[in-house]
Amino acid sequence: MADLTDYFEAEILKWAFQTTSATRPTAWHVGLFTTAPIADDGTTSAVECSGSGYSRQSATFSLSAQTLTLTSALTFGPATSSWPQVVAFGIWDSPTSGNILAFENLTSARSIGSGDSAEFATSALTITID
Repeated sequence: MADLTDYFEAEILKWAFQTTSATRPTAWHVGLFTTAPIADDGTTSAVECSGSGYSRQSATFSLSAQTLTLTSALTFGPATSSWPQVVAFGIWDSPTSGNILAFENLTSARSIGSGDSAEFATSALTITID
């Protein structure tokens, strides 16, 4: 189960329990971490991949019950030089900067060499709230 960030949790609480407006994202972007976040602020110790052919990828999700599921495959790269080992993914509300909404460690770390790509198949990423 992915961790929701403090920012995103506060937006959900505003929407559900206050009359103030929550800022709803209009697009979602998946990014990769070489050092995973260790706190719900989504940034503590986190290091996102950068350079060498890397950029966040636009994503769409379907909703069934309490689970969001990636609706189309994502491809990062190809890397123009080797990336540090990828250990986690995050979902942002912007292709650069922005707010991180959720993050999760990969089941196993991945090395991305020069000329290689990192790929997530359709349905490979899910977020469940229970």
